[in-house]
Amino acid sequence: MAKCIAVVRCDIDPEQEDAFNTFYNRKHLDVALRTPGFMNAQRFRLIKETKPADWNHVLATRFSSSCPEQKYMALYELESASLVERLPQYQENKDSVAEFLEWAGSLRNVSATFYEAITEVRTSAKLPVGR
Repeated sequence: MAKCIAVVRCDIDPEQEDAFNTFYNRKHLDVALRTPGFMNAQRFRLIKETKPADWNHVLATRFSSSCPEQKYMALYELESASLVERLPQYQENKDSVAEFLEWAGSLRNVSATFYEAITEVRTSAKLPVGR
């Protein structure tokens, strides 16, 4: 079975940001990981102004700029893509989603997307030197 990555992105009202980050980092990730099939979880914060200058033309001509750049992203590694269809039946997932939705009044630009692995993990350590 292919692994799956769940990508959850969001913004939070600035006045709630510290409390939300404490909740998410200290509680929510662990609650989500209690869901059967969830293997790993990690959060990230957007780094502003990280695109090299020569990307500006490529991005402007090739990609849509209408997508919001949410400040926060969480990645969850699931053991298989087939798990996505079964998530609603797990109480642990219901608990995790319910906790997250308690912040709904302060959240903006929330998205959750699931991606199925189509290659094995590749690492730089396995590449020949000088390539």
